Amino acid sequence: NKLQTSKIGLASFEEIKILRNRNIQTPILLLYPPLLNQLELLLDLNVEITMTNYNSILLLNKLAKERKKIIKIHIQIDTGLNRFGVKPNKVMMLIANIVKLKNISIEGIWTHFVDAENDEIFTNKQFEQFLKILKQISDKGIKIPFVHTANSAAISNFPKSYSKKIYAKVMPDAKILIRPGCLLYGTYRPLVNSS
Repeated sequence: NKLQTSKIGLASFEEIKILRNRNIQTPILLLYPPLLNQLELLLDLNVEITMTNYNSILLLNKLAKERKKIIKIHIQIDTGLNRFGVKPNKVMMLIANIVKLKNISIEGIWTHFVDAENDEIFTNKQFEQFLKILKQISDKGIKIPFVHTANSAAISNFPKSYSKKIYAKVMPDAKILIRPGCLLYGTYRPLVNSS
């Protein structure tokens, strides 16, 4: 691991297969909830999985038990993007149920900012909601090793999204991950067709 990365976050199942086929053993996180028919192979590839649905988590727990594995998952919270994620009012119930499962370990919790590049007010609202959820989790004595909110736009425009000082107040033992995405290519703005 020459880059000293904690994890590699990937958006697709196909990318994961490529890295594992090249014998890259760095922990990989699938950033989108998988299809149910992908769960077994993801377990076999030793991938951390973003999960948002309790029925899918129950199936994953069953599959992990059959393989005598404990699978690490990340819970995505929907603080405003409205694509994927657990609604804020459902998070505590979901986590309370997950911690009872013997073959699932909550490795991380995260959210995705809608527009950290242009809308500081809404980004702040999303961030404050996320911090409130983390505090509720901590107050219940539940420890989650990793938190992450900082996508490419937030890395550049919203530095408090990866501030140790801020997270220390709500989930003191958690490590902070960043998700540079498009920033790795030198940009975080969408490519515009100039023709």
